[in-house]
Amino acid sequence: MRLRRLIYGVLGIWVAISIGTVQPIASTKSAHLIESFLGLSITPSPALASSDAPATLVSIRREGGRCIQPGCFSEVVIFVDGTYRYTTHQTTPVTGHLTEAELESLRERIAQSDIRAIRNAGTPVNGAVYPLCQVAVDGREAIYTLHVHGLVEELRGCNTQIDVSNPLVQQLEQLYENISTQAQQPVEPPQEVEGTTTTRPRRRSLPRPVANSVRRSFQRDYQNRLANIRIVRSARVAWKDCLPDLPQGRFSYGPCEPQSHEGWRVEVSGEFPSIQQRITRVYYADRQRWAVMNAAASLTDSERSQLATALQIPLSQVQVSAVQEVSLLPATACPDEGFCPSPPLALAWRVLVAGNRGERIIPISTLGQPIDVEDAFAYFGEGDRAALGTLPVPLANAVVRDAWERLTTTELVSDSNSETTGELDFGVDSIEPVTWNECQGGSGPTRPFRGICPNITRSGWRMVVAGGTAQNPFRLVYYILQGTDPQSWAVQPDGQQSIPEAVQQRILAAAAQQTGVSASSLHLHWVDARLFDRCLNTAEDAISCGTDIRPGWAVQFLGPQTNSTDWGEPLWTFHTNLTGTDVRLVNQGQWAPPP
Repeated sequence: MRLRRLIYGVLGIWVAISIGTVQPIASTKSAHLIESFLGLSITPSPALASSDAPATLVSIRREGGRCIQPGCFSEVVIFVDGTYRYTTHQTTPVTGHLTEAELESLRERIAQSDIRAIRNAGTPVNGAVYPLCQVAVDGREAIYTLHVHGLVEELRGCNTQIDVSNPLVQQLEQLYENISTQAQQPVEPPQEVEGTTTTRPRRRSLPRPVANSVRRSFQRDYQNRLANIRIVRSARVAWKDCLPDLPQGRFSYGPCEPQSHEGWRVEVSGEFPSIQQRITRVYYADRQRWAVMNAAASLTDSERSQLATALQIPLSQVQVSAVQEVSLLPATACPDEGFCPSPPLALAWRVLVAGNRGERIIPISTLGQPIDVEDAFAYFGEGDRAALGTLPVPLANAVVRDAWERLTTTELVSDSNSETTGELDFGVDSIEPVTWNECQGGSGPTRPFRGICPNITRSGWRMVVAGGTAQNPFRLVYYILQGTDPQSWAVQPDGQQSIPEAVQQRILAAAAQQTGVSASSLHLHWVDARLFDRCLNTAEDAISCGTDIRPGWAVQFLGPQTNSTDWGEPLWTFHTNLTGTDVRLVNQGQWAPPP
């Protein structure tokens, strides 16, 4: 049996907008909808300059990013007379003037620069994202337009690998930073001092450069969609985090080595004018103008209460492992050709929670239309009874939802060869009733290592969901015990039966390299299908690690005894991503069979 449906039309589409990823698209129809929604493929025409306007010297433009409507951009245009204009897709243009020193320095730098050298910095390998083309990870494309010797030179970050170390590029980036920051800075009224007619600025516990950095990061995280940005409160704190992947200024999936920071915990709020609703987020910032959102700290008390209700546990017992902010696109039909209208704005958290019952991802609405999970993931209905047999519809849909969370990630696509993958594949392969006994065997879950074996026969269902790409196909095997409560069930595939052989071999090779033990001497001991944070749960004290959710595996290998007096065999535990291309040693110990 092969049940395969267009997932975009039934489940809806998650699009990550946090410091993370844009989830892959299940079909070209969905691609049109995503592109129009994010503004990734729609370039707004710049306003025509008046005939008496000064000639343009250079422009620095940003397009795409965490965009809630088509045509999102921000641009700084510098004219030959030193005046400049800062424009975004929603704000009134702001004008100003460079100092004579700034203008002269820019003119000299442009005249002395080799544009071809900047453009031909090299070609990325293995499908890597260009340093100034971040649209694949919710960032923005950088576009530089220079007027040199009567010619117009355009450098697009998504068409060529721009040399970001070039002095001209760095100078343009600094000008963009300075102008955009000044343009976005709200004007605050002076504070009157009692008994005098003079005025003085308010005393601030939060330094102005730090406040500006937070405002700028907040605005950019939502692609200049916010208005009336306000600092709610701030406090001095110390924390740890990974350094961003410079020069992009974004966090990568690479190993995280937390660095100590001292600075401020800042609560900042902003309004979406189109729907007249505000959001509040928490940022951590230091004096180096380095600011990062703490998504977990941004959860409100009401949102945490929703988690406790969903988990059916007291609020004090809720353990949040990672929080990813997403935008939810409703399952709207889209024609094969033509423009797809943008759906209403809806923001939500994907919250990874851990507990005695395992790991679960719980969506929580934060803005716009509330999320109905049962409806959004209603892959099966009562009309599918012939295919489901006796398996209850809510349990079948819970499995589909879990498999969808694991098999539709940008990382899975990026780990594949783009020339051979085609579209993401997803569907239910089979559903069958099974009976098993941990002592006597049967077609059931992988038997755990235990001493005393309970001689109990159990009944349920075996459900297989296939998905992935042509280069990285997966078949996730789920066992559902009869009588399971879908509301409290932490769905998890059988790791031993679900991990592909190719992924095992990649992990084995990495394990051999990291342990110094030959691959032939290592033996696979146990595999759990897991849901990790961005850093695979290897640096849980780093703030940025909690801003993304990565499916993967916890894999254990046994090795040869090096000493005859050892009481057990050497055991290594690794955390890996889904494809086995990121493998990290997390624990080393001894293992002996239970009595």
